[in-house]
Amino acid sequence: IRDAFLQFMRSAFPRLEQAEPIELEKHIPALRLRGGFADALYGDLIFEFKRRIDDGSRAEGKDELTRYIHNQRHPERFLGILTDGETLEVYALRNDHLERVDQLTLSLERADEAKLWLDCYLFHEKNLVPTANDVALRFGQRSPTFWHSLRVLRAMWRKVDHDPTAQTKFLEWQSLLSIVYGSAVGEESLFLRHTYLALFARGLAFAALERRAPNADEVAGIITGETFERMGFENFVGDDFFTWMTDPNVFQPAQGVLHSVATRLTAACDLGAVHEDLLKELYQELVDPQTRHDLGEFYTPDWLAELTLRKAGFPPSKQADAAAGSLLDPACGSGTFLFTAVRLLREAGCKGKALVEFCTQHLAGLDVHPLAVTIAK
Repeated sequence: IRDAFLQFMRSAFPRLEQAEPIELEKHIPALRLRGGFADALYGDLIFEFKRRIDDGSRAEGKDELTRYIHNQRHPERFLGILTDGETLEVYALRNDHLERVDQLTLSLERADEAKLWLDCYLFHEKNLVPTANDVALRFGQRSPTFWHSLRVLRAMWRKVDHDPTAQTKFLEWQSLLSIVYGSAVGEESLFLRHTYLALFARGLAFAALERRAPNADEVAGIITGETFERMGFENFVGDDFFTWMTDPNVFQPAQGVLHSVATRLTAACDLGAVHEDLLKELYQELVDPQTRHDLGEFYTPDWLAELTLRKAGFPPSKQADAAAGSLLDPACGSGTFLFTAVRLLREAGCKGKALVEFCTQHLAGLDVHPLAVTIAK
């Protein structure tokens, strides 16, 4: 089973072992628990293979993965994958216990989806045309990138959560959310998810503008907004709820999170080929699902946004008064309608300085959600 599965992996990802080899029967010495031999090790992924996955083999596999992960110098960075070649179960340490965080069953009917899912863990593919679904899978709440980032953010928050400035930002965020949802819903775990998404949005914006990951000298300015101001975007990053991470006690690890996310993003995606609102699914996933459902707060598909705008006469004809083409989205969310409006203007031949002037004078979005405007920008 192991050999057949690894052959499948090498076939699906021909350059898989160019960066590092797959190590078979890798000896894991005893560091905290009893050691042993992992079936396969690739980077920070530890594979255990079983003939079939049932209650007994799952318990045995989890025990092996627990020992192998705990015996790493940095166990929080590793993931365990238990598989029978058809079903893959992903495990990670959460509060010192091994928990299943993701699962996939391979099938011919969902081959493309399976390849994308696997690459979310391998980060092998390069220069992909990014989609909202791809971004959500690679960086959403089930992804290793999200969990590694959240672990760092949680440790950061513990260092500053009693600081008056940080507490003020948290309480203001909590107060605004209670207005949005009509009840108190803001807790620290949701606050940190929102912080992650705000960080991700800033990293994505820089990478899309520069077509590269930021260097060490640029990361701090991306978080504070100074890098964008030097590029001419003075209102992109303000002193919002999520600037608590600029506290000197935690600013260094915050920069590490952003650099890691931006590097993974630019390594996998061709950000010069963005044709849709990449953040809509990630925004929907990381905003609290239950309260979002209660409000009917779901993103609008691109095709529906385009159809609605065209039916409303947007973009305006060249003969029309420019004011007639003004557009306000009073509940803009992640900005799908605004993004689509800009795309339609481009397709109509409005480019360069004329496009910038039209957008800054005639396009606007509002939202009561404390995270939405950050994402829409």
